[in-house]
Amino acid sequence: MFRGSEKYEQINKLASILKTMNKEKKIFVSYNWDDSQVVDEIDDFFLSIGLPIIRDKKELQYKSSIKEFMKKIRDTDYVIMIISDSFLKSANCMYEVLELVKDQSYKTRTLQILLPNAKIFSPSDIFNYIEYWKNEFNNLHTKIEKIDIPDGNVLVKELKHIGNIKSSIGEFLEFLTDENSLSFETIKASNYEQLTDIIGFKPFQNTNRPVSINSDVYLFEIEKDRWIAFIGKIDNKPYEIYVGKEGDWAFPEFENIDKNQSVKLVLDQYDKESGRIDLKYTNIKDSYLYTHEGINRVFESGEGSNYARIIGSLLQANANIKIILNALDEMYVREYDNPYQWKDEIKKILLNYL
Repeated sequence: MFRGSEKYEQINKLASILKTMNKEKKIFVSYNWDDSQVVDEIDDFFLSIGLPIIRDKKELQYKSSIKEFMKKIRDTDYVIMIISDSFLKSANCMYEVLELVKDQSYKTRTLQILLPNAKIFSPSDIFNYIEYWKNEFNNLHTKIEKIDIPDGNVLVKELKHIGNIKSSIGEFLEFLTDENSLSFETIKASNYEQLTDIIGFKPFQNTNRPVSINSDVYLFEIEKDRWIAFIGKIDNKPYEIYVGKEGDWAFPEFENIDKNQSVKLVLDQYDKESGRIDLKYTNIKDSYLYTHEGINRVFESGEGSNYARIIGSLLQANANIKIILNALDEMYVREYDNPYQWKDEIKKILLNYL
């Protein structure tokens, strides 16, 4: 969603906008950099629902103290912990664990996600990690004994840290195996429901949304691709946005829509749990009422879907259009050949509601 080296600077700017729209909750993610791809996906999801997470790549500046950043783990509401083999063998990751367990409530605040290479459920698996840290301690201890090193030396401090890990790893693994830890694939397949339910956070939404709301319809073209945007309105103010290529998913041909008749976005009454939104319009060719089921499926995949979801979240939070335009300025959708033009077209549409 964001480009190159500017990605996290842009995320921080957008995060400051989104935080003003919702009650802020501090979510820290603890992980090994080997698992950055998984964390990127989690990061993008939480940003898309208006809840940016605290992450080293976003928060740490040049010459910042890494240790001081790690201590922030104690001052957050929840910690998403990505448990992998590399995590359990990382001194830095285990430093964060040791900081977290200083808080007696850490078990209720920790949301652990297991990756396939973390083998922790058999006695021999647990033994392997305990032995790993015992060997790390003994190896460093042997090296330190060979030379005269003062107590304040960085190696002695590291030995003490590894000693603390060695003493605590068994208890931490017992906590992980005693809890109902889920795999990343399971949590991702449920759209991170297990995490958001515990956190108590829901995307911006008006639970009193009418079953049917009127929609404006817009057509724009980018390099011969034709796009349709539907802007659902409540009290004549924009409330929802669905954007897709003409003819894709549940999107009809623009010329088939009779703009002189009402175009509706209807919450399906037979499948309320899924929140399915159907498009209903009069076909100008035969004057019949047509239904395109599940127009909200446009949100199922792709960066563009996250992009539109953020805009929709801000609309539902009754954000000022100028704030949304500000958010648009900070965003970049790299999956399109001409992302700037795509974004500019959306801005032109929203300007109609100033």
